Parts: sequence; C-alpha cells; structure tokens
Amino acid sequence: MSNVRHLIEKYEPSIANRSHGHISLDGFMFLLNSQLMNARNHEHVEVYQDMTQPLSHYFISSSHNT
Repeated sequence: MSNVRHLIEKYEPSIANRSHGHISLDGFMFLLNSQLMNARNHEHVEVYQDMTQPLSHYFISSSHNT
C-alpha cells in the first residue's frame, strides 16, 4: 500500500471516499491536525526545563537574543 493510500485509509472518515482513494476536506483537516503533522519536537511535549523561577527572570534571561 502506498504512503498516500495509507494516509487516506487512516484519516478519511467517508468509506466511499476511502474506497476510491479520495480524501475529503474533513479527512484533510483530520490529517493536518494529527500528531503526524505536528511541527513541535515530540521530546519536548512535557516541560523539561526548570520552570520554578519568577516569570520576570525568564524575560530578563532571554533578552540577550533580541
């Protein structure tokens, strides 16, 4: 099965469209909102840095990059 066909099978809600290899707007939106299309680094979903300081400390610490 091709990669495109696999995506259609997984995200297209209409059985008729799936059987014809078509993807509807709804299926395309499901695909775009899926974890597969997530641009964030999956390793950083959880907070991985020390976030116990007052909020103003983070603004001051990052200002050298601006």
